[in-house]
Amino acid sequence: MRTLSLILLLWVCSSTQALTVSLSPQALEEQLFLDAEDGELELTLFDAALVASHASPAVAQGLRTRHRALVREAQIRILAADSEVDAAAVVYSLMHEKVLSGRYRAESTSLVEAMNSGDFNCVSATILFQSLATNCGLSVTPMATPSHVYSRLEKPSKTNIQTTCPDWFDYMDRPDLQQAAMRRTPGWSPDVEPRQLSSVQLIGKIYYNRGVFQLNDHLFAVAETNFLQSMQLDQVDESAQENLLATWNNWALAKCSEGDFADASRLILTGIQRDAEYGPFQMNDLHIHQRWAQAMCKEGDFSSASQLLKSCELRRPEVTLFGHSRKAVHRLWARSLEESGHHAEACRIKNDE
Repeated sequence: MRTLSLILLLWVCSSTQALTVSLSPQALEEQLFLDAEDGELELTLFDAALVASHASPAVAQGLRTRHRALVREAQIRILAADSEVDAAAVVYSLMHEKVLSGRYRAESTSLVEAMNSGDFNCVSATILFQSLATNCGLSVTPMATPSHVYSRLEKPSKTNIQTTCPDWFDYMDRPDLQQAAMRRTPGWSPDVEPRQLSSVQLIGKIYYNRGVFQLNDHLFAVAETNFLQSMQLDQVDESAQENLLATWNNWALAKCSEGDFADASRLILTGIQRDAEYGPFQMNDLHIHQRWAQAMCKEGDFSSASQLLKSCELRRPEVTLFGHSRKAVHRLWARSLEESGHHAEACRIKNDE
């Protein structure tokens, strides 16, 4: 049975390789997002990870050749395994011995970087392990908590595999050591119920992780793109949703500081439209539009400042400060008119308060 499974898997890999060679990187990424519509990958998990990692055709071809060699070696090694757990341990050991021989680095999400440097994080390690294990006929499932992914061997019983811990299988008979290793695992959330990922959702984590580091570096436009792409592949990922909201919020504040109030307003309103209950939006909506109104007043454009704050007041009548700010604008406006001798107009503006 195991021999038949290996033959079929090798045929599938060969067929998929022909597809990846025939399409451009841009077309492959477009195909990847089309796959999200039905939740299935047309590409293999490994090839999809290369696409998401933005591998050039030449680099992808070289890594694909290495991957096929790893699969063949793993298939030969597991012939001596006595159980599914032993077989998984063999694949795991081969992966850390031949590829992921570097160190854990939170930034090493890209499968290209992981395979070329040996450094890895939970996403790149889990993708590579899933790819090797499934090609060896093992039933493994990617699992996720909000800040971490790992694998689970399904047979003969559900067994968690922390893919970033090279000594994991040495602890199989020592639950205390496994727990200690998990506590050292970055992003591990012991009190959060993990969820099972599809292959499409697992690929989404590449875009998610890339977005997190771009957000931290204040590269808001590319962070936004990556979070949106991540959510296309995993529509129920709450962490991606929260980070997208944080991107719009922080980007809006940066635009406000630069004096680009129109763009700051657009970003904060985009965020409110997505999630009106997100706390920072409530406060920064007021901050940004007050700052914009102040800038208009400094330029003598009191009418536009008044209209801006009125629209905010109509949109959020529960925020009384918008109304108070508008009254302050009218007082400044009236004073400016009086100083320039337009007393009747100043009186009208005072009455409009």
